[in-house]
Amino acid sequence: MTAATRTLATLRTGLFGTRTNTLITVATLLVLSQTLPPLLRWAVLDATFSGDASACTREGACWAFVSAKLRFILFAFYPPDLQWRPALVILLIAAILTASALPRFWGRTLLLAWPLAILACWLLLAGTFTATPIASNQWGGLPVTLFVWAVCFAAATPIAVLLALARRSSLGGLRTFSVLYIELMRGTPMVGILYAAMLILPMALPDGLSFDKMLRAILMVTLFWAAYIAEVIRAGLQAIPGGQ
Repeated sequence: MTAATRTLATLRTGLFGTRTNTLITVATLLVLSQTLPPLLRWAVLDATFSGDASACTREGACWAFVSAKLRFILFAFYPPDLQWRPALVILLIAAILTASALPRFWGRTLLLAWPLAILACWLLLAGTFTATPIASNQWGGLPVTLFVWAVCFAAATPIAVLLALARRSSLGGLRTFSVLYIELMRGTPMVGILYAAMLILPMALPDGLSFDKMLRAILMVTLFWAAYIAEVIRAGLQAIPGGQ
């Protein structure tokens, strides 16, 4: 039996091997038959691909608007003549994430590369060591989204491990603190966290002391994500039998 024959046999068994599988397959095909043609018509057949936003008079997707605003979507208010910096940030983050997804790169070198890449991204966005420093108010778009996501997720994970262990601890005070923190954070909308980071936290600081708004956002989002990741880790720990 060839590899192609084995693949077809596996697909046939998975899709139609039992009555339940057959019902699920038929139901899925019916749903796709109802959703894919309208989606194709909206995204391709009735879409507008050229011109500016005013050219979008058809009922389909306005790809012309996306094309016209693509630079703003990517870089927001970053100075146009310096947008090679955020473009390089995108490449750096993509490279470090790709390396992190490949087991052959796992090791001390990768652990060292992460903080160096984050530092390089910050220096690039800030325009450090150049004649034109860029304030964080002008940062935005895809590079900032990737940068904040990578930093917050990396920083939140070790905090989440400690919270998960604390919640499973036999020490009542430590466990209570962990439960209160996790449930409070998980019960607060993300917009509330960002509101606190941007408006409430600066007012709570002593006079003369201030934090960059990007650092405030990273700090609060890290604490927010830590609560969610902690529950994932705790669930994994609880799934492991005692003694393992």
